[in-house]
Amino acid sequence: MRKALKAARSALETGAADKAELVALAIREVQKAGTKNVLNGNTVSRYVSRLARAANR
Repeated sequence: MRKALKAARSALETGAADKAELVALAIREVQKAGTKNVLNGNTVSRYVSRLARAANR
C-alpha cells in the first residue's frame, strides 16, 4: 500500500503519462486495506480524497 501511494504521489508531481493508472491503483490498495481493517475508515477516506484532488489539479 505504501509503495502504491508513493508511486502515485511521485507520478503526480512529475506529470507522468501513467499517473491516472497509478492513482487508481493506489486508491484500490488503500480501500482494500480499509476493508481488512488495517486502516480506519476515516483515514481511507482522507487518503482517497487527497489523491483524487491532486489528480484533478
